[in-house]
Amino acid sequence: MGKAGTMGGHHQLHLEDLPWPLSVLNFNRALDALKPGDDMHVTVIDPDVVGNLRQLLGSLPGLSYDIKRIGEKFRILVAKKAIDDNDARS
Repeated sequence: MGKAGTMGGHHQLHLEDLPWPLSVLNFNRALDALKPGDDMHVTVIDPDVVGNLRQLLGSLPGLSYDIKRIGEKFRILVAKKAIDDNDARS
């Protein structure tokens, strides 16, 4: 299983050692656990997995993300948008 750590709303998920589809499943599980206002830093090596994660993230509302390649690894920052008071009243 991927290694996850939490630092008060800031989460880290290391998927370097996990093959597809386990890496995508663990990412999805960690994503579901995010609360509004939380963010998660994800480290991935496999470019195909990054492509899968990009498609998943692009299909989900309420998230923003940034993907950067750093050497052999990819660093993905995902943020779950905080609930706006106006949205809560709708």
